[in-house]
Amino acid sequence: MLVEFSLQNFLSFKGPVTLSLVGSNPVKEHEENEGYGGSNIFYDPTNNFKLLKSAVIYGANGSGKRNL
Repeated sequence: MLVEFSLQNFLSFKGPVTLSLVGSNPVKEHEENEGYGGSNIFYDPTNNFKLLKSAVIYGANGSGKRNL
């Protein structure tokens, strides 16, 4: 299970960069999101923390997305 991914001095990333999949408490639950299969948060009761089920990396052309 991927929880956190960090790198530095790799291709176009010189300084440290971290991608964290640890979830946080939602500000407000929206009823319209229920049609999309519910929450994107997975709760692990054995370790007592929340994880995101998926993540998206987006940005401008030539910004280094492929280097991850």
